[in-house]
Amino acid sequence: EDAGVMISEDDVKNSREDQFNLYKDRILEELKYGFLNRMNQYTSIFKDKEIWITEWNLQMTKTTGNTMFQSLFVANYLLELLANPNLQSITIATYHNLAGRDVSASIFKGLKDGFEIHSTYEPLKYIRDVFEHDISKIEKKVIDNIFTYNCFNLNGDMIISYVLDWNQYKIQYKNYTSDSPYNNIVFYSKNLYDLAKKNGVLQLKKSKIIE
Repeated sequence: EDAGVMISEDDVKNSREDQFNLYKDRILEELKYGFLNRMNQYTSIFKDKEIWITEWNLQMTKTTGNTMFQSLFVANYLLELLANPNLQSITIATYHNLAGRDVSASIFKGLKDGFEIHSTYEPLKYIRDVFEHDISKIEKKVIDNIFTYNCFNLNGDMIISYVLDWNQYKIQYKNYTSDSPYNNIVFYSKNLYDLAKKNGVLQLKKSKIIE
């Protein structure tokens, strides 16, 4: 029971900035190479079998939970699953988890008087639009740790664009079909280790796309 809520954790002697830069280097290596290599190994063994990922998230730790670092990771991981042609054998990938007692995994944490929203809520809310629009193709570009995912419909029109900037700690989301007064959103933070407020937001800029 105690392990499930991460009551104790070993201290790391690095400064917070050095610590999270190390985490960033490791996770980018994993997103670019490690994860894909393991999936290719599984595919080579099991051929055309479906792959199910029953739980995915960062390692259970209160240090990285509810931070900008986790926001970027969650957005990057899910968009990679959707965009990378070498990962299409993965047909189920269940995020761990929707709600619970912990700060490191749950999108919503239960409290006596209600619940608090964590930093993963906003980016997952933006990526929801991939499933709600008729997206047939996602093109990815990576330049200097900036990941761009452009989403197109069957007619070849770009409907949504996501930019994940690991250098400036930003997630930019553009929905070109939205009737909302705000269809260009930048979710960002000064530091990777910054914690979200109780509404799940670190810092947020909203504007209207003007072409």
